[in-house]
Amino acid sequence: YVEYLRAREGLNAFTVSGLDLALQHLEQSALLEPDYVFVLRGMGRACWAAINHGVSDDVSRLDEALEYADTIARLSPDSPYVHEIRGLVAVARGDLETGLRNLSVAHEAMPADEDLGTWYAILLFFVTRLDAAVAVAREVARNDENGIAMLLLSVADLFRGRPQSVLAAFDSGPQNYPQAPWCVFQIMAGFAAGDHAHVQRVAEIARGQAAGPLIAMCQFLGEAAKDDPAAAMAYLTPEVEAVLWNDFQYTECVAEGFAVLGDVPNVVRWLGRSVDLGMSYLTPLVESHAVWQHWLEHPEVAPLLARCRRHAERYATIPLAPRVAALVSRGE
Repeated sequence: YVEYLRAREGLNAFTVSGLDLALQHLEQSALLEPDYVFVLRGMGRACWAAINHGVSDDVSRLDEALEYADTIARLSPDSPYVHEIRGLVAVARGDLETGLRNLSVAHEAMPADEDLGTWYAILLFFVTRLDAAVAVAREVARNDENGIAMLLLSVADLFRGRPQSVLAAFDSGPQNYPQAPWCVFQIMAGFAAGDHAHVQRVAEIARGQAAGPLIAMCQFLGEAAKDDPAAAMAYLTPEVEAVLWNDFQYTECVAEGFAVLGDVPNVVRWLGRSVDLGMSYLTPLVESHAVWQHWLEHPEVAPLLARCRRHAERYATIPLAPRVAALVSRGE
């Protein structure tokens, strides 16, 4: 269990070195307890995180994660870890409906689990189930002071179409939040508010962090905010593209950069990929979003935004974990 906690710390760094460190700790644990479901869970989550956290383009890791879930199912057929890992992998593959259903089952079975609660809250944010997302994130943050959950609460207004409050918190810095995701959300808020100077300030902070695809994406977006296509593309190398291509949030962020640059083919390519992967969070934002509001009637972009809305409508019909539904009904 101690090795699992150390591994989790590595994963939550959202860096290549953090992933490597996590795998080392988990592999050491597996040598001692190869059939310990907690270690198997950790290995499955690490394989998923390699893709979700923007540190690897090796999507075969998702197959590995499912193999760990299958092993857990054989050893402990009723384990919620099976639903958890299968749900996370489904989300990474763009099947957010299956992901929501599985994570709802897992969270209902393990409402006090910090890791599961954090990622269930994240998914609820991104499918615009905001009241439920805030309720879960608030509970995790209150019980565990989890940095990711606290980051979600700090950027909730971004998903409500109110990015200014996120910008106002910039001077407080990343606090105990993971730094790369903090930079990404601050940049998203800057573009949503039309504050390109803010985007550039955040990109400058990101420049001092450990190199990796997410940091390169921040630099790409910072240069796009300067309207410098050549400088921006220097950061979006084929290796970086290959990693970002597998996540609906990262692809949408890249599409925003190209939208600022006025690069229509790449806007369509990257936004299309984001929508293919199930992205829906632009639905309540798009009309007030300083970037996307100028693309609402574009003949190639409008159909993508319409698909985005249909995603949101489908996700809204999927039942929440009963306990979370009760929290929302009580206004907690």
